[in-house]
Amino acid sequence: MRREAGSSIHTLGWRFLEEYVPIHCKLSTQEEYRRLVTLFVDSAICDQRISEIEHKAIATLHHEIRETHYQASQTLRVLSKMFCVQTSPDPVCPTFLNTAESPVPTTPDGTAEH
Repeated sequence: MRREAGSSIHTLGWRFLEEYVPIHCKLSTQEEYRRLVTLFVDSAICDQRISEIEHKAIATLHHEIRETHYQASQTLRVLSKMFCVQTSPDPVCPTFLNTAESPVPTTPDGTAEH
């Protein structure tokens, strides 16, 4: 999912939901991502161009929904994922957000620590 020059956040959001999310996310996650993009991202910054988005716009969005801490954090998580996926040459963005659990620490000989 590569961005096109001049694409809006709205376009990025819907491409993310249509192209990336169904392949890489469970149904409950798909529904939550769609809800967050629709309710918060589209209502706040959908008209802005990807190339022109500024930290201030993201911070303002986060501030506006701060009353619901979980939703505010999840909205930032979805935005981060959207930007990561759209800039990655590989559609699977290597980020800690993708991992379900932390890797098991290993000793120098490669065996798992307990």
